[in-house]
Amino acid sequence: MDSVLLFEPTNERDLSETLSRVINWREKDAQLGERCRNHISSKLSFEKMIDGIEKILVTVV
Repeated sequence: MDSVLLFEPTNERDLSETLSRVINWREKDAQLGERCRNHISSKLSFEKMIDGIEKILVTVV
């Protein structure tokens, strides 16, 4: 797992650099948003949500 959001607790410079990476993520990885959207779309479809709800309803009814 990438530790891009971790920083040394008492190190202000480390915190500043971490915040800068978070704020400027588009400059380093312009495709991140699209990859995230594709990942979520592949994992969480409307059909999968309905199937999950149906499974829960079958177990409680």
